Amino acid sequence: MTLHEAFIKFDDTIKISQNKRDSILRSRDAVRDKIRTYFKDELHENQPKFMRQG
Repeated sequence: MTLHEAFIKFDDTIKISQNKRDSILRSRDAVRDKIRTYFKDELHENQPKFMRQG
């Protein structure tokens, strides 16, 4: 087995499904919305901006 084949096999093993990825992204967006709503309604402050890492 070549290094490339080993990496492809490893990648297939650790890769998450599209459904799981979509679920994670929806959860992330829901948390961001809750934080924005809290800043707007409770603190009456400017809403935070979220930046991606990487």
